[in-house]
Amino acid sequence: MDANPHEPLSDAVRSILQVDVDRLYAEFVSLVAKRRQCAEALVRSTEAQVYRGQEAVNVGLADAVGNFQQAHAQLALLLTQKPSTIQGNRMHEEDLAISYADKAALEKEAEERVCEKMKALAAIAAQAKRLGLEIDPLEALKSGISAEALREKILKEASELNAQDVQSFVPHAQQPEADQGQALLNAVRKMHPKRGE
Repeated sequence: MDANPHEPLSDAVRSILQVDVDRLYAEFVSLVAKRRQCAEALVRSTEAQVYRGQEAVNVGLADAVGNFQQAHAQLALLLTQKPSTIQGNRMHEEDLAISYADKAALEKEAEERVCEKMKALAAIAAQAKRLGLEIDPLEALKSGISAEALREKILKEASELNAQDVQSFVPHAQQPEADQGQALLNAVRKMHPKRGE
């Protein structure tokens, strides 16, 4: 049995395990470098050392030193900003100085925005499903795609399908989204009119 804890590891098994460890390490380094906006060489130079507090900030692996409430407030603030106003993934000390009253208001506003966006993405995903396309609204939300961009993506993908099978269906409980969904269907039909019509 390979990797038996009661026997020495064979060279063949050790080699297989090392390849897997090296692959996982490369993925980790790439992800950290991408998220921290730094060179992979910098990440590798840490040699997987643990950095805490200000030391992590100094080597570029953290944005700032703060507590949970400050980090939560910063996240709420970032969620309420337009993407063009957020500069990278970096937080700064002055951004963390948010009063608790502001924090509560920001949290509520962020929650409302996320809920509204999720509703819009879910309605679009439902319409896409009727077109034969599978869209995960939660994944769309996580990716940060706007409702408009998701509609364009669906329109493009639907135009590549055989539009003869596209059927119209307007949900009865969602008038604003239904109108937008119907517009999507109409655009697909214009791009691929049924034969004989």
